[in-house]
Amino acid sequence: MSDRQASGAFAFARRSVAAVGDRQTWLNFAYLLLAFPLGLFYFVFLVVGLSLGFGLAIVWVGIPILLVMFGAWWAFAAWERITARVLLQADLPAAPRPWESADGLVGKLKAHLTHASTWQDLVFVLLKFPLGLATFVAVTVGVSITAALLLAPAYAPWVHGDVSLNLGLWHIDTWWESLFAIPLGLVAFVISLNVFNGLAALWRLVATGLLGDSRRGRRETPAPGTDRV
Repeated sequence: MSDRQASGAFAFARRSVAAVGDRQTWLNFAYLLLAFPLGLFYFVFLVVGLSLGFGLAIVWVGIPILLVMFGAWWAFAAWERITARVLLQADLPAAPRPWESADGLVGKLKAHLTHASTWQDLVFVLLKFPLGLATFVAVTVGVSITAALLLAPAYAPWVHGDVSLNLGLWHIDTWWESLFAIPLGLVAFVISLNVFNGLAALWRLVATGLLGDSRRGRRETPAPGTDRV
């Protein structure tokens, strides 16, 4: 290995370890933990509500339900913009309010439903469930492997009699073996956090692509004295 390669490898290892103490890493982790439960809630709420609304629209009962659903997914997307800005540090605009430039109930509804962001919001909110599920699996695997290795001594036979820890290719059945699992657990901990940062970066890209300003492709600056949602 050349000096340049060794220097690059050392720099990469240093950045990987530095992720443990980086505040952004833990903000990313919090976002990943919230992704699946929020995605599941959005998906169930919208699928059930939209199905009822369209199914009952023929007898007019579904119209109010659909109006609630239109408002609900706007609110969900507005919340997602907030969490992405706060936890992922994503550069996102305020939630669009296209109805404010229209007059009358029909005009406001038309402005809302014909605005590109309305449907991009719906796509993001519905994607939150499958992407959140994949994220949940990755986080569960990473946390489980790390915890199993770090806590291996607690499962050693000298603690629980004939109970041992099976890690697939490695079957820990002595106390000395369990001690060797601890440094491996630390390595798994660092690797998992960096994987989580990578997943958060993908979430940031998806959020920016779907919740960003589709018309101008840049951040929308709110008017002075107005609050961002």
